[in-house]
Amino acid sequence: MKARMTEAQIKDYARRYTKVVYWSDEDKAFVGSLPELCGPCCDGKTEEEVFSQLSEIAYEMVMDKLEGLDYGSIPEPGNLSFVVNTRCNNSPHSGSRVAQIRKSLNVSQSVFAQMLGVSRYTVLKWENGTRSPEGASARLLEIAASHPETMLHHI
Repeated sequence: MKARMTEAQIKDYARRYTKVVYWSDEDKAFVGSLPELCGPCCDGKTEEEVFSQLSEIAYEMVMDKLEGLDYGSIPEPGNLSFVVNTRCNNSPHSGSRVAQIRKSLNVSQSVFAQMLGVSRYTVLKWENGTRSPEGASARLLEIAASHPETMLHHI
């Protein structure tokens, strides 16, 4: 990042940070995070509301770093934003769906497990239908299904 940037340049830079919006049954709200900058940092009633909040938070965080002249600690933006639909709680991840997602990535169960941060045995159980992914695993499967390119960076 350059030492002197106009406000428009700062807004454009902040806009490029990855924004993730997902439904939280626990919070009964949409939750947003900025993976390169921080974890979950806002919530709201709609995806649009949370997305807007994320844009403001990213801008403020970049401005805080610039005002402190802490240029070295500003991470590069990932330039990817998406909404993860996890509002359905009847597990959209049947065994065949999990296998389909994995096969679309053209990876083994072992590699897929590493990508998701679970054991190969867990992936096997999901695929044979004896267990269903929940929580963070279900969210990661949604990401893998809708944005496979994000998962392929982790192998």
